[in-house]
Amino acid sequence: MNKIRVLSIIGIVLGLCVGIFAGLSLFLVSEQNYLVGKKNLHMMFWGILLVVSICIFLVSLFYFLATGKKYQEAKNFNHLKKTIEFHEKSIRPQKGVARGCSDSEIEYLEKYFGFELPISYKQYLKFMGKDYQGIFKDQNWFIDTVIENTKNLSHLIKNSQIEDKFSDDYLAFYSNQNNLFVFFVLPKTSENPRVWIYDSENDSYLEKIESFTDFLFDEMKRLTTDLK
Repeated sequence: MNKIRVLSIIGIVLGLCVGIFAGLSLFLVSEQNYLVGKKNLHMMFWGILLVVSICIFLVSLFYFLATGKKYQEAKNFNHLKKTIEFHEKSIRPQKGVARGCSDSEIEYLEKYFGFELPISYKQYLKFMGKDYQGIFKDQNWFIDTVIENTKNLSHLIKNSQIEDKFSDDYLAFYSNQNNLFVFFVLPKTSENPRVWIYDSENDSYLEKIESFTDFLFDEMKRLTTDLK
């Protein structure tokens, strides 16, 4: 859940609670003043507070609904469309149907890292996160290697001579014999984030790729040449 939605929920609850309290207080004060036939600053205060709380409630509700729609659209968008089509045409005939992960396995990974993972990466895990005999056979691309990949990368970076330009939180979804690591930072910067390649032999960052799915597709296409 992003920060805007969290703040929106807080605003909705705050606006609702304060609005109810201000409304009841205004009613009681107005009733009392009606009996004595006068108006005072208390009525004005509770009236203003009621209007402000209604505004907070409505604005927060608007942002909550707007961000919810945006998140749902992002969730429903198939980031792997090109990759899946390529797999169906060029890999499945020889390697069979890809084997993916369950929702509970992905949720466990999110709990371990403490962040919601990018939708594109979760779609990859559901599609082929346990495809051990597939195109990524014998490579550390799978859900059960992610934690170990990330631990190894963290250890290497902390003991390297280069400046660590990243935060303490990232996820290394791929490693090649503990020489090359590919990772994205957490919390996620987008639903299809940029990824970085770290070369432990040369102790350097090689390059950044514009998106997770670009790297995934390029690697899948490169390895497919060995099938021909």
